[in-house]
Amino acid sequence: ESLHSVRASRFLNELHGTIARMRSDWVGAIHWYGKVVSAGDGRMHTWLDLAASWYLLIARSLHTEPVTIAGSELRDPWLCFRQEAISILQWRGATASALALHRIGRDDLADRFVAWTYANDPVGLMQQSQFGDLLELGGLPTVKVECTDDLDTLIDELLVIADELDATAS
Repeated sequence: ESLHSVRASRFLNELHGTIARMRSDWVGAIHWYGKVVSAGDGRMHTWLDLAASWYLLIARSLHTEPVTIAGSELRDPWLCFRQEAISILQWRGATASALALHRIGRDDLADRFVAWTYANDPVGLMQQSQFGDLLELGGLPTVKVECTDDLDTLIDELLVIADELDATAS
């Protein structure tokens, strides 16, 4: 049940979260990814912090219960992404952001994240992996369309929305 290392426990919880996500068990995924995130030191600075926070956002967005998404949930992973240059996870972030934006009624930006994801997928990762399936489950487009945005522009617009969410929550 518990390991003597916080780091090992986080990896084990992430594995449980991944299994739950692959089974579309969003309640389980929320539980396990939540444990990974809460066991961190409060700062995001590793690929595990980033992946877990985006998968937690995906699970929360795909769960059928009403969801409130905080500005920090949208903002903090992208700030980590930029500061730590963990670009290998960009498709997870674009997928998580699109699903969350869709849930809060920001479909224009959600669709633009989806368009960016497919336009920047030269090897067909979106069609061959769970990312396209997650977008489909969330009711988002799953075909390649023309994209005129770069990722930095999309992130900047998402950060503005995150600030708006924080302002309305206070």
